[in-house]
Amino acid sequence: MPDYEWGLYDLEKDTTTLLDETTRYVSPIWSPDDKQLAFFHITKENTIGIFDVETETLEEVSFSMHGSLKDMQWLSEDTLVLLAHYGNITDFYNYHISGDRLEKFYGLAGIDEDRFVITSQGRIVAINAEYGVSVPDLKFIYPLEYGAAGDDGWYCEWLDSEFVAFCSTGGKVYLVDQVNETTEKILETGGLAGIE
Repeated sequence: MPDYEWGLYDLEKDTTTLLDETTRYVSPIWSPDDKQLAFFHITKENTIGIFDVETETLEEVSFSMHGSLKDMQWLSEDTLVLLAHYGNITDFYNYHISGDRLEKFYGLAGIDEDRFVITSQGRIVAINAEYGVSVPDLKFIYPLEYGAAGDDGWYCEWLDSEFVAFCSTGGKVYLVDQVNETTEKILETGGLAGIE
């Protein structure tokens, strides 16, 4: 595995600061207050790095959990939500940075997935081609056309606290109303691979 070179580019000053301690990490994610970056370690399983932008220091954190860490998103300046799965089980954890505390808060049986998105209100969407959208109030929503050719993966983004737009690799884009549990197909193209 090659080392990576990460840097912060200041648009106003036209300067770049290299992040020397992050060469063994990938996929940086900014904290909501823009003061920290969370990375995945490229060789150590279930290990992340949290880089403090102000002090330019990195803390490596390894987790004891079932399965493999696949995705993470910031819930607040002090909390990361982690997704791990093993077999056909997907588990969600909260990691509280200040207390160095890991808590499992939700498990999904029968779902094997490694991507999710989260809102500032803490609502989570787990993406899965078979089960569609699931939220952590133990309620499932099945809004999709299953079995369609090319529907082997999903990408989604929150529009606000109630609406989710997501697409399949088959080129369909859906708008999901989480409150009224309704779905509308709003676009169908050839080969759409993502949505922002």
